[in-house]
Amino acid sequence: MDGTRVEILYFAEAARRAGTPREELPAHAFTTLGELQDELFRRHRRLQEMAAHLAWAVDDELADPSTPMAGARRVAVLPPFSGG
Repeated sequence: MDGTRVEILYFAEAARRAGTPREELPAHAFTTLGELQDELFRRHRRLQEMAAHLAWAVDDELADPSTPMAGARRVAVLPPFSGG
């Protein structure tokens, strides 16, 4: 099996609900961002409560659940931000 890992970065309220600012998971386990999201919501139930308000970025590009994970190195979980 491929030993490549994908780094998950949680920001602000997403980090609080996940209980960590970052974690790593096996990259080969997820074909799409949607599959990864399902796993993260399973692991972090409190994160799922704000699912409708989260934005996601794969390798610094905004992404949606259909985004392929092939070759991805980093996923950012972004809650709504306010301020200026």
